[in-house]
Parts: sequence; C-alpha cells; structure tokens
Amino acid sequence: MLAELAAFTAAYKTVKGAVQAGRELVTVASQISTMVQSKDDLQKKLNKRKSNPFNTKANTDLEEFLALEEIRQAEADLKQLMIYAGRAGLHSDWIRFQAEARKKRKEAERQAQKEREELMENIALAIGIFVGFALVVAALAGLVWYYKGF
Repeated sequence: MLAELAAFTAAYKTVKGAVQAGRELVTVASQISTMVQSKDDLQKKLNKRKSNPFNTKANTDLEEFLALEEIRQAEADLKQLMIYAGRAGLHSDWIRFQAEARKKRKEAERQAQKEREELMENIALAIGIFVGFALVVAALAGLVWYYKGF
C-alpha cells in the first residue's frame, strides 16, 4: 500500500511542479498515467484486503482512509489544474478517457484470466492423455510379459 501511495504522491508532485513552472499538462502525461495506475493498484489491494476475513491489522482502516483521502485531495488539485491550466473541457475529456481505459484494462484482465484457465485445462488434458497412454502401454507390456512367460 505504501509503495503505490508513494508512486502516486511522487507523480502528483511532479505534475504540480511542472504546471506551476508554466509547462503544459501534455509534458507530464506519463506522470498523470502513473498517478492513475498507482491509484488503481492501491484500490485493488484495498479491495483484496477487505475481502480477506483473516485480516487482523487494527490500524489498516485508518491507513486506508488516510491514503484514499490523500489521493482524493490530489485528484481535486489535479482537476483544478486541468480546469485552469488546460484547454476547455480537458477535465471532462480526462474523466471520459479514464473510464474507457479502466474498461479496457478490466477486459484485458478478464481475457488474461480466460487464457490462463484455458492453458490449465489444456495442461490437465495433456497430462490425462499421457497418463492414459502410459497405462495402456503398461497394460500391453504386462500382457506380453504374461503370455511370453517371462
């Protein structure tokens, strides 16, 4: 959780510093992308942690709240930067782009999961065929050995 928050914060500070220095938001697009990816990674970890019934860390809730609050504040500041330092409608376009990118990432994750499941099925099938073939060979070898009188 701390790594994602640190990556988000570092990227945000870079974006804010660049805009305050008079640079365009386009020049820090990769840092904005890092912010989004770090936020998504943090959210995934928090959702995974919440779904774990054996989570015994008492201070986790406060840490989660503070991390998410820091991200919310940074996103609000980024919104202001986009509104005042960017072109008209930049923030609305950014929100729309984020939604589309999230959908694409989720679809890619689903596809990767599907491919992993298909691979596991194919491996299980190959092992089953190999074991079946080995049993047939062993049975034939046993029959030959039995009838030859070894």
